[in-house]
Amino acid sequence: MKKKIQYLLIILVVLVSSCELPDNIDPKYPKVISPEAVFTTALVALDSLIGDINVNDNISRLLVQYQSEVTYVQESRYNFQDRQIPDTYWGVLYRDVLMNLKEARVKLEATNIPSETEIGKKKNKLAIIDICSVYAYQVLVDAFGNVPYSEALMGSENSRPKYDDAFTVYKDLVVKLNGAIANLDANYDGFGTADVLYNGDVGLWKKFGASLKLRIGMRLAEVPASNSSTIIKEAIASGVFSDQSESAILHYIGVTPLVNSYYNEFIILEFPERSPP
Repeated sequence: MKKKIQYLLIILVVLVSSCELPDNIDPKYPKVISPEAVFTTALVALDSLIGDINVNDNISRLLVQYQSEVTYVQESRYNFQDRQIPDTYWGVLYRDVLMNLKEARVKLEATNIPSETEIGKKKNKLAIIDICSVYAYQVLVDAFGNVPYSEALMGSENSRPKYDDAFTVYKDLVVKLNGAIANLDANYDGFGTADVLYNGDVGLWKKFGASLKLRIGMRLAEVPASNSSTIIKEAIASGVFSDQSESAILHYIGVTPLVNSYYNEFIILEFPERSPP
């Protein structure tokens, strides 16, 4: 009987100690995440939401009637309250995009980089994060008007942030874009392969930022005292998109969930037997 108890104790000790082995570390749940990984997550979430055709995620195409409905027609009649359709759009932009971009920025700023080359790369990365944040907020303002901005992304420190005036947000977005565009230096790298839109091409990010500034200027064209003409001229002088090939396009890898929204809606959901195993 004593031997049996001893054997059981040995087995128990082995099982407990085995939990400390490196082989038991789950690579899918790392304890430390790089700023590059967080940035990629935010970028994929942002691009996927903008291109999403599912009415439960993105209502923009219904708003302009590029899409319509034939069975459940509430949303096509601009009734979004019954199922609170806009909530997902709002939630993804704040939770999955802006919060992740903020986390990537915090991680980058905490990184101690000694060399001049690495400092230049870090500066580019922070500028690209700012451009993506401006894009997310610009989309939010266009969709909802007044939105949380100056007190946003504070988590439990402020769970009831104030809603800032849309025009005030737009003006501050221009200031952030100016700083980001000025800080981008094509002599240094950016996010490299973690950049799923431009593969680290800083020059194209600069064009993206200038083109986004042009968009904001055009949105403000009929707003009194908006100084839109100056914003537009400055954007063009910085160098906006000149060719379709410079567009920011996410090329999906073709493995669920990283598939194009059209493929997901019309093949995987409608005809699952046609989708690859």
